[in-house]
Amino acid sequence: MPDAASAVVSVVIPVYKTAGYLPRCLDSVLAQTLREIEIVAIDDASPDHAAEILKAYAAKDSRIRIVTHTENRGSLVARLSGIRAASGEYITFVDADDALTPEILASALGKARASRADLVHFGVKAEGDAPAAFRSKWEKRNQPCSGPLLGEQVFDGLFRDRFYSWSIWGKLFRADRCRAGAEFIPPDYCLMAEDFSMFTAIATCLKHYEPLPEIGYLYTMNAGISSYSKLDLAVFRRQCTAFAACRTVRSCLEKRQLFDRYREAFQLREYEVISDLLHRWRYSVRAADRDEAFTLLFQEYESPTLYRAFRRFFASNNRQPAELLTRSNLLPLPPGPVRRLGWRGPGLERFEAVLREAGIAAEPCTPESVQNGNFDAVCHAEPDTPEFFWEMLAAKTAGCRFISLFPERFDAGLALDLHTWQMRDLTLRQSDGILVSDPVSEAWFTAAGIRCESSGDAAVLVRLLRRMETPVPETDAVAESLSGALAGYFESHRDHYLAPSPDGESFLPFYRKVDKVLTRLMPWGSRRRRIIAGTLGRWYNQLTHNN
Repeated sequence: MPDAASAVVSVVIPVYKTAGYLPRCLDSVLAQTLREIEIVAIDDASPDHAAEILKAYAAKDSRIRIVTHTENRGSLVARLSGIRAASGEYITFVDADDALTPEILASALGKARASRADLVHFGVKAEGDAPAAFRSKWEKRNQPCSGPLLGEQVFDGLFRDRFYSWSIWGKLFRADRCRAGAEFIPPDYCLMAEDFSMFTAIATCLKHYEPLPEIGYLYTMNAGISSYSKLDLAVFRRQCTAFAACRTVRSCLEKRQLFDRYREAFQLREYEVISDLLHRWRYSVRAADRDEAFTLLFQEYESPTLYRAFRRFFASNNRQPAELLTRSNLLPLPPGPVRRLGWRGPGLERFEAVLREAGIAAEPCTPESVQNGNFDAVCHAEPDTPEFFWEMLAAKTAGCRFISLFPERFDAGLALDLHTWQMRDLTLRQSDGILVSDPVSEAWFTAAGIRCESSGDAAVLVRLLRRMETPVPETDAVAESLSGALAGYFESHRDHYLAPSPDGESFLPFYRKVDKVLTRLMPWGSRRRRIIAGTLGRWYNQLTHNN
């Protein structure tokens, strides 16, 4: 039997928490018709019995070499360790929960030698619990390109044109090209998008791509870190290591003097990575952790990029992120002076002279100038525009205090549309300060723990800006209880919210009366209560032809 010293192909397998899949993976590699192979298995401090499995297999077959990490460093670093340890002329990567078909390495090696390719890309078959239609679509997306690529076409085809996927598995590389690309990859802990960073770095060193239209890689769906399930904050924090992958790719492109050429393509690839994280944040992170997870995103990556990604991700529904992000005080800013003020909206020019006398430079601003750090605070006069929430988010993530000018009473519109009123009220509560038109509204927002002044006078705005240097006021318990009750009502009924009927009457007054009865009989969120609420909503919609 050949040993590792005679290997032509090195099979690099990172191992972490995959003991249940590992025997199948190892058996599929050892069963290759190409015998001149070695397995470089990296035990990334796996807490299960994977180490024992590796030792047992290595005792039976000298082609298996084990690299041991004393602490878990992530799949990216594990693969880098595998590249350094590999002795073969070619390298292929296999995840420990996946497998290979018996003849694929022989076929890929034959193709590589015949064509003198740097990379041979073979086909993949998805296995696991995912629906057949989803597996089929996924397989099509990960199949090889239709023909060879030469010179700059190799990187263009991956990074700009998306002719083939950036998955590191399902490919046979020349080992020297892998080592050259590895020089651009820092040993960061990375569990998400690690294929993106590693393959991009390696691809900058490739000059000849060959497709092999043969199924060779058996990918297990719904296993490992890539699967979607309910996440706690600790798991989501590990998934945010995808940001390290984005930084690695940008750094590699800059070092290779390719960034200017591929700037637009990089921004698209970057958005794909971030949107996957946003999808996990929106649908998989537990509701109790979602606010803290949102803050974590902005701690881990550049705010302007995330702002653009959020706006694009929620492009079709501005209310959805507002509902998610206005449940608590997000992105709190410490007290500090305001010396540079930007304004958004008409009518604010009337304050400019008084602000100048007070030593505050004021001028119109744009989202771009805010992100560039030109201002200490932004004063926004259009709270009812669709852009208001996003511009508040942009200002606060840029470290800018946000001052809202609200010309109506705080309860304006409450009787007509509870949903819209509450979302506006919750969004305004994220402001660092609010300038309102009347004392009642001032009392309402002050009781909610927000710096607030009432008047349209420029001197009052100056006073409000001075208050940015002091802590926010204490929250009034009564106002907080009222706000909490409204939030609970909204949360309980948002799936059954009803638009006003065509004749101008609203179902909500009757709904509130019924709700008082339901509150005494059933708790919020109970199944019986949801059934009753849904039935009432359907009846009303049928009667008023809203469905």
